[in-house]
Amino acid sequence: MFVLLLRDIRIAHDEVVPVGRSENDQEIEDLLASEYVGQYIDTGHIKYYRKHGPLEWYEPPDGEQDYIVNVGNKKRWRAHSDVEYTKKILSIPEIGDLEHRLKGIN
Repeated sequence: MFVLLLRDIRIAHDEVVPVGRSENDQEIEDLLASEYVGQYIDTGHIKYYRKHGPLEWYEPPDGEQDYIVNVGNKKRWRAHSDVEYTKKILSIPEIGDLEHRLKGIN
């Protein structure tokens, strides 16, 4: 799964936001190319993508940012989730273990 990340010109910061996703990175490249119309000014904003199109309010990639990110598939996310669960949740002592620890302290 690939995610398109772009800057939203309505937000006054340099962070990118997720715009869309696809199983195919070429589909994202094709969308960027087909929606791009060149620089124009509209409602006080400098825009680059087709008016009323899905990318109208986004800036094109600046060449320095990774704008198409491979976020992996469900299997990878599940494996990552299992690891995170084990690290974060299973590292918390069980209630029964707390009782034993308290008895050892007292």
